[in-house]
Amino acid sequence: MPVKRRRKRKPVKLLKPHWQEWLKAALIAVLTIILFRFFVFDLVSLSGSTMEGSLLSGDIIVVKKYNYGTRLPLRVVPQHWVNLFLSTDALPPVRQLPYLRLPGNRKIQQSDLVFFNTPAFHKTPIDKRAPRVKRVVALPGDIIGINNSVIYINGKPQTDPGSVQFNYWVDTRRDVINDDFLKNYGVKEISKTSGRNRFLFSLTPDMADSILKLPDILRVQKSKEDLLTTYDNPFGKKADFWTADEFGPIVIPRNGMTVYLDSVNLDLFYEAILYHERQKIRVSNDSVFINGRLTNEYIFSMNYYFVMGDNRHNTSDSRTWGLVPESHIIGRVSGVFLSFDKNEGLIGRMRWNRIFKNAE
Repeated sequence: MPVKRRRKRKPVKLLKPHWQEWLKAALIAVLTIILFRFFVFDLVSLSGSTMEGSLLSGDIIVVKKYNYGTRLPLRVVPQHWVNLFLSTDALPPVRQLPYLRLPGNRKIQQSDLVFFNTPAFHKTPIDKRAPRVKRVVALPGDIIGINNSVIYINGKPQTDPGSVQFNYWVDTRRDVINDDFLKNYGVKEISKTSGRNRFLFSLTPDMADSILKLPDILRVQKSKEDLLTTYDNPFGKKADFWTADEFGPIVIPRNGMTVYLDSVNLDLFYEAILYHERQKIRVSNDSVFINGRLTNEYIFSMNYYFVMGDNRHNTSDSRTWGLVPESHIIGRVSGVFLSFDKNEGLIGRMRWNRIFKNAE
């Protein structure tokens, strides 16, 4: 009796051919965008006024990652990739990968605007730390100090960019500041004291000189800032008496630099060695042990940078949370892509004069 052969059923395609091509193209486009943002450049929206004068709140900045060499993932899954899909607050900690960076086409230079993860003296993964934009004012191996608001690098006074601002007390004849006055002079931040006819402005030195010449202005005087003392001071006990305008001097470590671990340097570099260099350091009866070995010196394995905000009296920067290790650098801010003023109406919200503006 002949056996009947069963015909093979043709597989049913879930998607029609043209839909398969569209899906393939979409997946390729998404993957290309992700890789491009990770390896080449990214767009970041700014908030806050710490860089007021050079960058404004509402600016969408271009961060070029390839300039300094793209930083490779510090964990199996980069933090910003995970954040695209879910919150990571409840996820278990992931062991950090070694710090590696692809070759770049330029070195970090003084006055560069850099985008980086905020240094922190705890074990939070680097790529999960808050990102910021600041200006590089001192390079690895430099000695930086601030005296009467003037920055000194290796003993030489530096000229600030024209965008740098400070707080000024402004005494006026009237008790009210006109909105047109603020707009004409580009004043973004202002607060009034309990005293009559006295205001605190955030101004550049040139703006302060111009305002002083106005008939309704009685006096313009730079504010004297308070001490920088914080709960976890990054520079040791001697920094307890430093202010935003009177700071240092301190040495900026560089890769291969050897420092003698006396009482001063140990106080200055202890937390950097522990949390940034990731070495087990312990002090017992004035003896220093690194990774269990008695020593009186340490050789740094990374370059460090001293960064500051252009709004010098209204910013959190290296003066308060310490030096920035190269492992925290994400990229260079090259310019402004778009800019929106959230305080304006819908029609006037776009800042047309800032579109494609280069960073300075």
